[in-house]
Amino acid sequence: MGLRRLPWIYVLAAMLAFAGDPKLAPDLEKAAPASVVDVIVQFKEVPTQRHHDKVTNLGGRLKTDLSGGIRGAHYSIPAGMLSELAQDVDVAYISPDRELHGQLDSTTPQVR
Repeated sequence: MGLRRLPWIYVLAAMLAFAGDPKLAPDLEKAAPASVVDVIVQFKEVPTQRHHDKVTNLGGRLKTDLSGGIRGAHYSIPAGMLSELAQDVDVAYISPDRELHGQLDSTTPQVR
């Protein structure tokens, strides 16, 4: 019976090896390791100087502390260091700093 389960262990190991980091947005995994990317790092608690120091020790630079709205901050960091940052137990999720666009297509009917 133990021999029947053995192939499933290999399948599971292969799936985990090819799965992306659950704390890292999929589009960040495609960034060239030498490039510098702007990211939003969400922490499990309100970030302190200790959290910012962890990112700067990986070559990152704090751009904006977002702890007033979310438990996170905006950083520039070498893409090659994102996997290591994602391993930090205090990090909840890392996403690119995406540009936001407002949409006013429904304001006229609702406001009259």
